[in-house]
Amino acid sequence: MNTDDFFNQWNGKFCEVEDESNKNQCFDLAFQYCDFLGVPRTAIRHLNASQIYTGPNDETIQYFEFVPNTPQGVPCKGDMIVWGGTVGHVAVSVGEGDTNSFTSFDQNWPIGSPCHFQSHDYTNVLGWLRPKNSPSSPSQTPTLTITDQTKIDCGEEFGVLEVQAIKSKLHDLTRDYNGAIAQANDIMRQLKECQAQQPTMTYTVPKDSPNTASTATVVPVDAPKTAVTPSLDSYTIGQFLRDFWAFIAGKLK
Repeated sequence: MNTDDFFNQWNGKFCEVEDESNKNQCFDLAFQYCDFLGVPRTAIRHLNASQIYTGPNDETIQYFEFVPNTPQGVPCKGDMIVWGGTVGHVAVSVGEGDTNSFTSFDQNWPIGSPCHFQSHDYTNVLGWLRPKNSPSSPSQTPTLTITDQTKIDCGEEFGVLEVQAIKSKLHDLTRDYNGAIAQANDIMRQLKECQAQQPTMTYTVPKDSPNTASTATVVPVDAPKTAVTPSLDSYTIGQFLRDFWAFIAGKLK
């Protein structure tokens, strides 16, 4: 018998296993689930459902792992989900949902309802208890549905973002990156053209003239000559490359 069999056995029915003076509570379904798991009821027995998570005893820790509710968390099939509040609530996850909502197997939510499948968001959910030795089930991995509204933790710099916001940011980064590459290619093309068009300049330098511009004299054509071919300043190109990659890195932050 697996978890789906448990759901099918009780779906649409009232479950009453303890305290007939207060019938068909969420706790009754939770106790019945403990019986199904082979876990002592004393592992979860409290006055309020919220205390299952906030006030565990040695047996709770022995039979369950505690998983806190986080922005990235999604309960697996068979997890016992616990709500906070004055009284709280407890239900069993069916393994369907995402970071925005999930479906569980509930009783008395809404008040007076029998066992059934119920959709929830994560409001007031403290976390869930994962059985350490759960019965075999067709799927112990939750069915994760990703939509544009699904929230993902992107780290300290960006925080929690919806998928649609992440898509938009990636689009902007790609556009900026492609624009920067095109700009860099254009600059490199201009630099190459400048270098190709730079003429070879020949300066005539007399042997005995003073080495100052103010006393330079015109030298006959047949005087000794020194040919100098200027090129692009290597520092200027290096500085450009450093600035360019710094620009790219800034765009990708």
